[in-house]
Amino acid sequence: MSERVLRVGLLGCGNVGASVIRLLHDRADDIALRADCRLRVTRVAVRDPERTREVPIDPSVFTTDAVAIVDDTRARSCSTPLLRRTPTSTSRRRWPEGSRSSVR
Repeated sequence: MSERVLRVGLLGCGNVGASVIRLLHDRADDIALRADCRLRVTRVAVRDPERTREVPIDPSVFTTDAVAIVDDTRARSCSTPLLRRTPTSTSRRRWPEGSRSSVR
């Protein structure tokens, strides 16, 4: 198995985002075998980084800066499991400018 690591940034840690984190944690070995790399969630944008969340991830990855996650050149993938669909959403406006892959 390869030791390659694909860094993932998430925008949101509500029902969907937290489930994605749990799934990536619980199925890490299976995913690594099939994808030939490890997926590591390195940053998660949330409204309140101090809030306690029941997810298997280091709390230091939580941030309020969603734009920094989208623009992070170290993150090879950025997912928006829960993103407001309003025209004023900064993340929504900036998304098409990013060159990294996305999952919506």
